[in-house]
Amino acid sequence: MGHNITNGHVVSVARKAGAAMVIDSDAHAPENLMDEAAARVVAKGAGMTDDETERAINVTPFEAIRRIRR
Repeated sequence: MGHNITNGHVVSVARKAGAAMVIDSDAHAPENLMDEAAARVVAKGAGMTDDETERAINVTPFEAIRRIRR
């Protein structure tokens, strides 16, 4: 069993805290990286809404990178 068993709980806690979410593969090798379709499956399995999924894939990661690069 993988770490993903608690994804729904993490989403619930993040919502309550108002935290931004991202989809993370926890990849330890290149073949473990996810494409966008797989990330959407993970998000749906965790109970994320379509809007939460869109932000987690296409907004929040890029916002985080911009903050780091400043």
